[in-house]
Amino acid sequence: MSRQTSRHSLIAGLMVALLCLALAGCGYNRGERAASGGLLGAGGGAAIAAVTVAIVAVISAATKRSDCCELREA
Repeated sequence: MSRQTSRHSLIAGLMVALLCLALAGCGYNRGERAASGGLLGAGGGAAIAAVTVAIVAVISAATKRSDCCELREA
């Protein structure tokens, strides 16, 4: 198996697992469905925020100049 194929298999497996968890979290009445939907939405938002912050931190660290914050003497 190539590296690309194994990566696609891993992503597909994770998506199936996430879908199963999302469907398992559905409740039997309106209140339960609302609560489980809210929790899934909050968890998804937190995951997206964590990935975004990590990407921004890596880009920021890679492009940081050492002289940007130093005081220059006149």
